[in-house]
Amino acid sequence: MNEWVEHLQKGVEAAKRGDLDQAEVHFRETLRRNPSNTDALLNLANIYYHRDEFDGALELIEECITADPAKPQAHHLRGMVRSAVGNLSGALTDFDTDLRLHPNDLDATLSRGVTLSELGNTTDALASYEQAMRLAPKDPRPYHNRGLLRAESDPDGALSDFSEAINCDPSYADAYLGRGFLLRAKGEKQEALADFRAFLHIGPRLHKSSELVRSWIRELESEISQTAFATPLSDLIDSHFKSSTQNSFADFLQAFRSAVVGVIASGGPQGTMGNVTSTPEHPISVGLSTDNAGHNVVLAFADPDAFVRAFGARFNATMSGEAVLQTAVHNPACYGVRVNSAKAEISILIDRQTAVSLLDAGKGAPRSSQRPWWKFW
Repeated sequence: MNEWVEHLQKGVEAAKRGDLDQAEVHFRETLRRNPSNTDALLNLANIYYHRDEFDGALELIEECITADPAKPQAHHLRGMVRSAVGNLSGALTDFDTDLRLHPNDLDATLSRGVTLSELGNTTDALASYEQAMRLAPKDPRPYHNRGLLRAESDPDGALSDFSEAINCDPSYADAYLGRGFLLRAKGEKQEALADFRAFLHIGPRLHKSSELVRSWIRELESEISQTAFATPLSDLIDSHFKSSTQNSFADFLQAFRSAVVGVIASGGPQGTMGNVTSTPEHPISVGLSTDNAGHNVVLAFADPDAFVRAFGARFNATMSGEAVLQTAVHNPACYGVRVNSAKAEISILIDRQTAVSLLDAGKGAPRSSQRPWWKFW
């Protein structure tokens, strides 16, 4: 193996582990032995770019392009540097050149979209992000970027984009930040708080928005602590525990059918944020648990906002009580529904026979579940 090849490989390895100083030593040694090596020139330029030494980076990139004008990575990196120094039109030209040399390159497509957005060309930026979605449907970045672009003009669409980015990669911190920001603006404080906490837990320690997010968390925690959430269903659970009468159980059952409860849901359409209806194309299933008697039961959580305040978010969706009963009855292995109180660690079991009777009794009445069934938290 040529010695310059060995130094080039060692430089790449050092760069991957974050040791840029050592990487620079190896890339410079590569160039000493092979002055026209474009890989070493480009990698060294990339180090300069990450150090914000843009003039040095541009000088190396120009040398690389002179040696190999058809190297798409060089045009892409020059576009990144030009963008960093505010030369957006020059950056766009570079990204277009990259795509001409390397059609359907995902990173170049995304970079082109970002630059178009910064230039105010929303229509073409959206087209670039949608092209990136077609190229890589499971990559979170196109959805996140489109969410940022749509946040002001179409906040509901942006929420869906941020949720889809999280579906693609639950560790993509910036999507939680974007979604939390919009939820906060909509007044959905508990959900926004959960997203901001996830952002701080997942994101880099030195993220530029970390301190701002911490201030939002303190603000939301203060506002939420001053809010008294109603607990109508939990009150009925408590009442039945004290009286254990048929009337108290009947009152609870009547309230449960029309209430919204928390559930552990799976199978929802990707990118869902807000309420949607369960359909044959996207059937929704809910989590089962085994009770002390060995029965498989659906877990439901009364008064979701109050439950989260008291015990944390043990569920990821909300669903109407009637829809929970329907879901339980449709599962032959399900014994019934166990409903947990938001006020104390007590619960009520609605067994399968009771659930069937309730649903049969309601068949002649107007369906309360014409409203959407559930939403992701």
